[in-house]
Amino acid sequence: MSLFWTIVACLQPGPPAAPGCADCHGSGTNPAPPEALGGVTDPFARGVGAHDTHVTGTDGAAPVECRECHLVPVAVDSEGHVDTEVPAEVGWANGDIAKEDDAGPYDFATGSCTVYCHGVGLAGAAKPTVVWTELGSVGCGDCHGNPPPTPVHAAGGSCSDCHGGGVSNPERHVDGRLDVLGATPPESGDHTGGITNGSCAEGCHGTAETPAPPPDNAGNTEPSAVGVGAHAAHLGGGNGSVPVACTTCHVVPGGVGDAGHLDDVPADDTFSGLAAIGGRSPSWNLGPATCSDTYCHDQGGDTPAPVWTDEGITCSACHGNPPPPPHPGGSGCASCHPHAGDDAALHVDGVLQR
Repeated sequence: MSLFWTIVACLQPGPPAAPGCADCHGSGTNPAPPEALGGVTDPFARGVGAHDTHVTGTDGAAPVECRECHLVPVAVDSEGHVDTEVPAEVGWANGDIAKEDDAGPYDFATGSCTVYCHGVGLAGAAKPTVVWTELGSVGCGDCHGNPPPTPVHAAGGSCSDCHGGGVSNPERHVDGRLDVLGATPPESGDHTGGITNGSCAEGCHGTAETPAPPPDNAGNTEPSAVGVGAHAAHLGGGNGSVPVACTTCHVVPGGVGDAGHLDDVPADDTFSGLAAIGGRSPSWNLGPATCSDTYCHDQGGDTPAPVWTDEGITCSACHGNPPPPPHPGGSGCASCHPHAGDDAALHVDGVLQR
């Protein structure tokens, strides 16, 4: 049947009175070609192409709704449906995944598109631009690196270590959301990497009890690894010290994909709060893994720049024991500082207790 007679048949006042999409293209169970208008079934024809692959979902991807690429009409005679030249218009305005803000227009001359679904905005995509009629299997490395070429992925391991079942479950793959263990994705598509109501613990580092290593994002558990170091001692409060909040040394991201989170290993150190009390300017030196000029450790002690991976620290490391005059010797700290040795919550808290 010609294209003209196919459209005429759909618009006849007699049966079918309310033709469905599959009456003119596709089959009874699938409105997408094959077959295309005019009965075309050749997958290398523009009207057929990769429709079936997208609508049914293959290569580990969730099925793609028609509206992701087309304005779906509410009726056969809706404006823009049968009143324009073939091929059908292609656009991303109505989709949740192939959004306009990061997608190039569909190129009718070459039959190609450049969208998030195939790697735009993802690290290391080998084929972010695909041709509609060049059919074949799509591999992981075509849409994003395998693994992606970002520092956090360089640690190795398998995809499921951080992304769980989202990798093997097609319904949660290429769905516009970033699945990370220990985090709850947004209700709607958000392919910027944003995660809401997420928990760092049980994700890429830390445990159910604490988000801080061990283990770090490479699985290390020994303090001799820079990714582990003295995290536990700081967050748990060690040697009579008040626990130190993550924000004292790091910018805690609101989402997994926030700038400064996954784009650098080891993590960026941005001191604030307790570490910077008294106008100090703390700094971190990765070479020997030390921090310096912090209130927490530099009060006239013998170790003003402690090594992050060294275990254990003494009173004299942070301040003299006793500190220099006017402190008297031999009378004990508790004679002037009653909390000393008894209440860790009042030690290294930024307040001089007398």
